[in-house]
Amino acid sequence: MLNIMHDNRDFYQLLFENSADPILIVKNNQFIDCNAATLALLAYPNKQEFLKLAPSDISPPFQADGACSKEKAADIIARTLSSGFECFEWTHQRADGELVFVQVMLTVMVVNNENLFHAVLRNIREQQQLLSDNLQQSLKIAELKSSFLAQQNKQLSLLNQRYQKSFEFSPLGIVHLSPNGHFLEVNEGFCHFIGYSHEQLFALNIKQLEWPLCAPILDPLLKALDSEPSGITQEIGYRHKNGHCIWGRSTLKAIKDASGQIDYVLQLLEDITQYKADQQQLIKLSQAVEQSPSLIVITDLLGNIEYVNASFITLSGYSKEELLGNNQRLLKSGKTPISTYESMYSALREGQNWHGEFINFSKLGKEYRVATHISPIRNELGEISHYLGVKEDITERRALEQALLDSQTLITSILDSLPAEIAVINHDGMIIATNQPWRDFGNNHGISKSFHDWQGINYLDHCTKPDEMDENNKYFAINAVKGIKQVQNGNVKMFRLEYPVIVRQQTSGLKCRSTR
Repeated sequence: MLNIMHDNRDFYQLLFENSADPILIVKNNQFIDCNAATLALLAYPNKQEFLKLAPSDISPPFQADGACSKEKAADIIARTLSSGFECFEWTHQRADGELVFVQVMLTVMVVNNENLFHAVLRNIREQQQLLSDNLQQSLKIAELKSSFLAQQNKQLSLLNQRYQKSFEFSPLGIVHLSPNGHFLEVNEGFCHFIGYSHEQLFALNIKQLEWPLCAPILDPLLKALDSEPSGITQEIGYRHKNGHCIWGRSTLKAIKDASGQIDYVLQLLEDITQYKADQQQLIKLSQAVEQSPSLIVITDLLGNIEYVNASFITLSGYSKEELLGNNQRLLKSGKTPISTYESMYSALREGQNWHGEFINFSKLGKEYRVATHISPIRNELGEISHYLGVKEDITERRALEQALLDSQTLITSILDSLPAEIAVINHDGMIIATNQPWRDFGNNHGISKSFHDWQGINYLDHCTKPDEMDENNKYFAINAVKGIKQVQNGNVKMFRLEYPVIVRQQTSGLKCRSTR
């Protein structure tokens, strides 16, 4: 995911700025970037003021567990540099002095041989309080089991009642496992997550519920818990009873007895199935856009390019680095009519979609044409923040259309230059073209005056109208129609007929020749 975001950093800048989760970037123990959600969570008025701070400036001296914030932060940084990723809980201090409890997902990235820390925060104050209560109760029960069971029966009964309510009503899945993974206790939250009843789970090992298409995680995690006093948090794929994959963010912690041996494993599980689905959808969307044969570009309101896909890069001839940050004017050829731009600007000012055609130049000066559809992108306030352009290369199509038009013009010119009167009819008998001698003949005999007078007339029907010819003309006309149809049907290659035609009481000799 980091590689995808790195490759598409400009495309995902919009996602960074508008993420509902607070996101911070830290370099050399100094904030270098954050999004609007961060400022809202920590009550800072603007980014400039916030970026003057270090992480220690937004933390109280001590954390909720009593640990020194600076020492605990240094330990977490060291673990992150070693593992690449850490998920932990932290207490931050807002600008107004109020404390806020968050879950932090910290990732280290190496950019230009320097370590950058990418932190995503989630406000879990209520969940933190509930988890803290549950964990405290679990720890108290574990301690009572090993040390004070006989002496504290009454207190244990009260604690058990309180624990049981917290255990059962927790929105998180809470599980007690044996050291090798067998279920000892489960709450309703976990049963709802996994689809099995309490009784069915007690007959299973949690490793049997791991999603088979993922690499085994639970077995090595359980084996590593003995040396991880603070517990381990991991995203794990599980197999629901119905057979489909579900995802949980699991925190496992070994609860030891008085002798230091693992009594049981406490697991707290958050359902992140929808989060994982959204993450995969985002990846598929980015791949679909990047691999689309259409040319896709995203610009700011001034037309400065913020994203282009591979097809856009290929056709333009420019590299991604040359395009990003540049204005689309870079591609102008000067051949697109001014009216096209006026139409586009008018539609975009009204917040409407626009469709039109541009004539552009590639980096090498090659002319190409694109059919373009531009749509406004609106932010969560409904304000237009960017424009999305989806373009299609129609250079070849326009060339073919022009070649066809040139071919038609040439054929018309050739037909007009021939001395014979020529009409071209289709299989249904409709006249689709005539040459100039044909039109002159019609004009001289009072039949028609222009090419358009003939176009669309069914010549075969016109030749056999009984009320417009005498018996002699009808005889010849019927034979002419029969001969033409013989040619149309492929029965003969050529048909000839000579017959008199009476127009305006004048008799003219007409030679009819039809070829296919």
